[in-house]
Amino acid sequence: MLKPLHNMIQRVKLTKFIVQAYPVLFIVMLSLHGCTTASPSPEEFPERDIVFQTATLWGGKSDSKLGFINADGSGLTYLQISYKSSSSQSIPAVGSPVFPIITGDNSTLVFRTVGMSGHPGNLALMRNGQPAIICPVGMGVSRPSLNADQTHIVTDLVSPGGRLYWYDLNECQSTNEAGEGKIFEIDINRYPTFGALSPTNKYLVFQAVSDEISTAEPPLPAMYVRDLDTDKETFIGFGLAPAWSPDGQWIAFRGTDGIYLVRPNGEERQLLVEYISPEEGRSYEEWPPLPTWSSDGEWLVYHKCILEPGRRVDCSDPLNGINFSIFKVNVNTGYETKVFDGGLNPYWRQVVSSP
Repeated sequence: MLKPLHNMIQRVKLTKFIVQAYPVLFIVMLSLHGCTTASPSPEEFPERDIVFQTATLWGGKSDSKLGFINADGSGLTYLQISYKSSSSQSIPAVGSPVFPIITGDNSTLVFRTVGMSGHPGNLALMRNGQPAIICPVGMGVSRPSLNADQTHIVTDLVSPGGRLYWYDLNECQSTNEAGEGKIFEIDINRYPTFGALSPTNKYLVFQAVSDEISTAEPPLPAMYVRDLDTDKETFIGFGLAPAWSPDGQWIAFRGTDGIYLVRPNGEERQLLVEYISPEEGRSYEEWPPLPTWSSDGEWLVYHKCILEPGRRVDCSDPLNGINFSIFKVNVNTGYETKVFDGGLNPYWRQVVSSP
């Protein structure tokens, strides 16, 4: 799986370190054209605060569930994911749902699929009580993000790279492969792998592997905030999964040694939760914690690997038992508490206030 991946990454001239350090950001570089029927009557989504991923392996054995839980640890429920069939399908869209997000009205799930036996995955959308469908070809290597009114998603495009896509959820629902939407072009020296719009849709924050800031091979992608009116960009540091607070005043992200907050202008950077992966000696972190905000802007939720550090530790190996736990932290006090043992990549459902 990794050998052809390295070949593809070399063609976009990424540094050797980034290739070794973050294949998780590029592991799915191809796409599927449809999906197979798994169940004719999927259940409705449980109405919980948080949706989370249950799969820990990128390939091999498939885990086709997603978990739902309240922020206080109550109401744990699992949902089996099923898919619509497609007459044009040539490769089965089997695999695990990962990086889930859900709309505030509990009507729509968006997630990535990870294929079994080396088959790639793609972005998928699932309406409440309906089977999932695979979104248009070429979308969704990393976790998508919702805009403030939750009518669009921002996702990266597989080929050609260097672009982020602002995409109408209804286009995916209608299986429209024309790809109607807005493209955020990123200059040729960078390769964006995640982006999110500010609550006002005026700013775009994104992460991108880059050759232009440092030749010292930074340990994480560079992060930028772009003013969409002027195209002016501000470098705000190195990190993963930058996420806007509901009021647009802060950006949370995964830094080299924990969960951070920073202002959109790059100032007032502060370490909120210290965390270093226990996978000593490994060149990359397969499942880094990706923080998301509560609707009131008071909490962040994320996962952490809870194994004891060691050179042979593999957090993604389910043979080690429960490797990941979901935590939340109060952004005002720094108080951290465990929500649940098990699961990763939690997403806190953002309830949109009525006008």
